[in-house]
Amino acid sequence: MAPTTRSTSSAAPAAGGSINTSDFLNTAINTDPRTQAEGLPSKLPGSLQGVTELLTGRKNFERWHLWVETSLRPLSLYQLLQKDLPRPQIDDPSYNLWHRLSSIICAWLLKQLSPEISERFVRAEGGREFADNAYKTICKIALGEELIKVINTCIKLVSESRNNYSTIAQYINSFMNTFTTAQRIRCKMPAFMATCILLSNLETELPTWTTPIRIALPLANPDTLTNTDFYKYCDEAIATGNGLDAKHLAASAPIIQASAAPRDIKSDHWKKRTFPEPGISPEDHVAKMRNQQPQQLDRKCAYCHIGGHGSLVYYHLNPSLRPPHWKPTRGL
Repeated sequence: MAPTTRSTSSAAPAAGGSINTSDFLNTAINTDPRTQAEGLPSKLPGSLQGVTELLTGRKNFERWHLWVETSLRPLSLYQLLQKDLPRPQIDDPSYNLWHRLSSIICAWLLKQLSPEISERFVRAEGGREFADNAYKTICKIALGEELIKVINTCIKLVSESRNNYSTIAQYINSFMNTFTTAQRIRCKMPAFMATCILLSNLETELPTWTTPIRIALPLANPDTLTNTDFYKYCDEAIATGNGLDAKHLAASAPIIQASAAPRDIKSDHWKKRTFPEPGISPEDHVAKMRNQQPQQLDRKCAYCHIGGHGSLVYYHLNPSLRPPHWKPTRGL
């Protein structure tokens, strides 16, 4: 019996039929759109072919994405899925065209999903009216929240900036938390790299702290710098930054002169609010008054009712900040 010869061609026909491209023959393809509306076609073909295989999950997502892209990009429609491209404003001349095409491609996307993915899409949160939101939701469903979290964590590790936080401690704590999360979800960043990013973000504010550490970094053997070393540097930077922040607050607080006693400082209301409760030690009471929230009421200190400072930097409550030759206000 002669051996059976197996054909090397196994391409399956597309599910949706052919595309009428006559309306697009004279339409230039925009290969680098700056917005979702830029370069959109004014007409759609009579039918938009479906992909070869419905999306079933992570296993066939890469193939499915390729089919979606190759179906939409030649028609200058793929930018409708790109969340990083801005949508047109409602007063933009191209807004109505974008609105109509994005809604149509959104409906087309939903027809490219398996029944299971479709059901999960219906239950998922997020916008469904336009193509970019629908595509983002589909990716989350197919790839899983864990993979999306890995991607977002990696991006946050390298993009997080000191400028996004009001204090040094807030930035460092956020960066440490992201670094720790990365270790747990298996997108580990080397401690050496994390330390370099930390130093780069703090060198302007803490040059005397960052410079010797940068000089001492093990450039020849970066792997010898451990996570413990990184966390130690973070703790040191927080302590140094807290001291710097306290000095800034103290410098902005006016020196209270002996004759500047507020008129209501001896009122019964003030005594009830600021005097220690029975059984509480003076130290604990001072700490409570110093750290009360909010620090100010109507732009006046929540403790003494004098403007220009908060209770945290009030010299009566925080002796470490008192300038030389300072004298307490009479009556306190």
